[in-house]
Amino acid sequence: MNKRKAALFAVIPFITLLVIASIYLNNYYHEDATALDALSSDEDVTVKKAESGWLFDGPSEDTALIFYPGAKVEETAYAPLLHQIAKGGIDVFLVKMPARLALFGINKAETVQQIYAYDRWYIGGHSMGGAMAALYAADHGDSLDGLILCAAYATKPLDNSLHVISIYGSEDKVLNMDKYEAGKQYLPVSAVEHMIVGGNHAQFGSYGIQSGDGIAEISAEAQQEAAADCIISAILPSGIRDSDNQAEAENDPVAPDFAEQPPYVPAEGETQIPDESETEEPVTAPLDIALRDIDGSGKNYTFSYGGEDFRAQYTTDNWKIVDSYKITDTTDMTAICQALLDVHPVHGRDMQSIRTAEDMAFEWLQHNLAYELLPEDNPWRRNAKDVDLNPADQNKTFREMNLFGATAFEMGIGGISII
Repeated sequence: MNKRKAALFAVIPFITLLVIASIYLNNYYHEDATALDALSSDEDVTVKKAESGWLFDGPSEDTALIFYPGAKVEETAYAPLLHQIAKGGIDVFLVKMPARLALFGINKAETVQQIYAYDRWYIGGHSMGGAMAALYAADHGDSLDGLILCAAYATKPLDNSLHVISIYGSEDKVLNMDKYEAGKQYLPVSAVEHMIVGGNHAQFGSYGIQSGDGIAEISAEAQQEAAADCIISAILPSGIRDSDNQAEAENDPVAPDFAEQPPYVPAEGETQIPDESETEEPVTAPLDIALRDIDGSGKNYTFSYGGEDFRAQYTTDNWKIVDSYKITDTTDMTAICQALLDVHPVHGRDMQSIRTAEDMAFEWLQHNLAYELLPEDNPWRRNAKDVDLNPADQNKTFREMNLFGATAFEMGIGGISII
């Protein structure tokens, strides 16, 4: 084979990868005409390009919401919802995400907060955007006042000082309700849940019908009005409200009146998300998992959890748990890690300190998150199914641990699904 042919064969895989990436990244949900209209300024709200996206500048002087769009959705599709929120007294920053995936822009809120000055900051988003906003809130609770989840769930514990409201539609068939329910364990005790009767997944935005979604029983306009009303009422119980919209909301079964309710107390039609730490005892404590050395080598162990035996392997400064993705409760994960540390401590990244059960459970959680996001046929999924608790990965996110593989993750072709 001559050099020219060898060079050609060398570049074919790269060209193929670029073509696949291009097709993937250009296959997304587009804004509709209603969204384009909502991008226009009016007497109540000035809409303008801002750092990393758009600013919906309403009558607010002290309160702002940073909003992350759903995966593979044109960010401007959320203009109708955010225009209403801004009109109600909360300025909104709509963030434009790289490759239309909030997964690649989790920390963009930090840039917005550095440039603009508000007394109170909230973050939120739709679908994957909401999940990534929750991840940001978990790590930056000291700079935020609250979190708004629209058809989304948390995957990491949130500070109890955060005001959280979770909204979803009764006809939503895209949101994974098992994961949504599991995510409640990470929310503050005061978190409030609201179901919009007749709403679905896609109608938080204005981008048409979404594949796999349920059929909405109300219009997109009605769903967005209900969502805006919930958000405004939760953040500004006595805030600026449009009199006409307020009157309609009082008669609208999908938009209950919060106006007379004190902040963050469930109103009629809502349920307060229970604090699972108070309603259930932890499933395990360190002694409950029956950790045992199966061959006397001090390296190969098994433990019992949920009626199943798991393998745990120890090498110097490294505990590996096989099939760790099957265990999702963070309290139990922490207890299991403590049991492992009681047998063999593991150094931290500085190789001087000793890792804690809590930071090892955080690493475990990152593996679980990556495992959930990757499709079953993705070869990188094996990187996430077993957690490898070693010093190098202390306090790293799944992105920093490169659980997706560098090329696939950076180019956005890992097959990441919308939650």
